Amino acid sequence: MNIDKIKELKLDEATEKFATTLMGEIDVMVKSAKEGMASAADVEAKITEKMATLTEKVGSVNVVDLQKQVDNLLIEVKEVKAGKIANEEKSFDEQLKEKMMSSFDDMKAGRTVNFEVGGDIRQKAAATMTIGTSVTGDVPRKVKLPDFFAPAGNGLWASGLIQEIPTTGNSVSITELYNEQGAPVFHDESHSSALMSWSWREKNFKVKDVSAYAKFSKNMLDDIDNFIMQLQNLLMNRVAIKMDAAMISGDESTHPEEFDGLATIATPWAAGGKKTYMPNEKDVIEVAIGLSQSNNGYPNAIVINPSDLVNLKIAKAGKDNAILQYPGFDGTISGLNTIVSNQITAGKFLVLDSNKAKLHVRTPYEITISNSANDGDFTKRLITVNITKRCTLVISANDYGSVVYGDFTTAKTALTLTT
Repeated sequence: MNIDKIKELKLDEATEKFATTLMGEIDVMVKSAKEGMASAADVEAKITEKMATLTEKVGSVNVVDLQKQVDNLLIEVKEVKAGKIANEEKSFDEQLKEKMMSSFDDMKAGRTVNFEVGGDIRQKAAATMTIGTSVTGDVPRKVKLPDFFAPAGNGLWASGLIQEIPTTGNSVSITELYNEQGAPVFHDESHSSALMSWSWREKNFKVKDVSAYAKFSKNMLDDIDNFIMQLQNLLMNRVAIKMDAAMISGDESTHPEEFDGLATIATPWAAGGKKTYMPNEKDVIEVAIGLSQSNNGYPNAIVINPSDLVNLKIAKAGKDNAILQYPGFDGTISGLNTIVSNQITAGKFLVLDSNKAKLHVRTPYEITISNSANDGDFTKRLITVNITKRCTLVISANDYGSVVYGDFTTAKTALTLTT
């Protein structure tokens, strides 16, 4: 459609815009008819209606040249309608060749071209396709399902017990009031209330990066089914496991690139004078719960190694050790959510009030892809995928007592009744 004809009419700005928009709509309708997306009869009726609207707006004299262009377009639409019937007699190869040749200019200009079977490409007949009985071995082309990995993995972070909070900076600052002095008192009107005071300090937690990358060839991306999906899931899983390990046992003083984990800041397990006959892992946990509660904690979780969970499952009591005691039917141990993780050393345990800790996240999983991460990657057709998470674990020093860390063997020895 030659839009310049509209400019030659020297219409006012509003009318010219209206005419241009309407003629553009006619172009779209004609294209739909040519591609088989709309029936030729419907398109012809709508175009006639559009031209009547245009004539009413700008006058019949002004639309003469435009009407000629529209008439030619309508002829093309009718030819397409007739051509579809003829196409039904052509082979699939002939129709596809014609489609490709008619789209050559579009391809050369970089425009999107649709070669789907449909529209004005039709196959005259079809038959049921089956694999011949003479085929032996594998079918030549196999589609492999992706070997999916849960990005979160398992463990403390994946449990969802530690709340995640977005942060917009590269560090998180909290205010701690400590060294409490004084206490409330009951009194009558002749006496004053009690004076209390605290010391004040500000504590900063720097956001830390945990990341991993993989490099692969373009051929791998092309030739291996679901390759990029599997690779991203694997990287996310490994990053999650590494972060989970830091949440449990990270030590910023030894490894400045990490944040302090719960085991690092936790209160060491202590028997507190408790003794019992033939103590087991369950007894150790009960003492840890009491220690957390005495420090104003409300413990709701325990992190243990899989081997220690097995010890709890097979622990028995009663005559000939015949009565299975632990854990509870709901999978909890002494009412604590059980978090089984290989990131805590076998023989160690961590009892905690998860509400005291917060994971402040600067950047959730960030995936970056480059074909020029290193010199020569582009010419070698190598691609690099990098996955990063930026976060820090925040817990006030006032709440360190609600987290208890210890060793089962040492604790059982401390609890053993010797008399």
